Amino acid sequence: MLTADQRRRTALAAFTRYLILGLILFSVLRFVSGRSDWYRAWVYCAITTGTQMGCGLLLLKRNPELLLERSKMREGTKSWDRWLVPLLGAVGAIAMWCMAAFDVRATWPPRVPVWASAAAFLICAASMMFHALGHAHQPLLRLPCAFNRNTAIT
Repeated sequence: MLTADQRRRTALAAFTRYLILGLILFSVLRFVSGRSDWYRAWVYCAITTGTQMGCGLLLLKRNPELLLERSKMREGTKSWDRWLVPLLGAVGAIAMWCMAAFDVRATWPPRVPVWASAAAFLICAASMMFHALGHAHQPLLRLPCAFNRNTAIT
């Protein structure tokens, strides 16, 4: 069980990371696209940052140890994995955001109806929340598996 001070520090660290990621996402999309009127990107930034913060609040309330565990590398992690996983995660995400922004700058993508964007945003937010809930309520969510009928979502 975490003390109140550990809980406060864990929350502060997690929410600082979420805000920094949101600012990086916003900056990449804004400056690479060259557009300030790309409203769907700003909705995406808000949904992504808001969902992360909502999931963080949920984990802080229901399972603060899990929030703390997610913020650190596990014991026994190989040394090359300590730098490779964050590097690939950052490069992959930034590359994806840059490609989307370049698409908008060059007007490559076809026009997408607002209803399709709204549906995609809802699916994106729901999948992020389901992922967080799956980890916050591991004993509650079970999926059948060919080898083990009580495999938890992890």
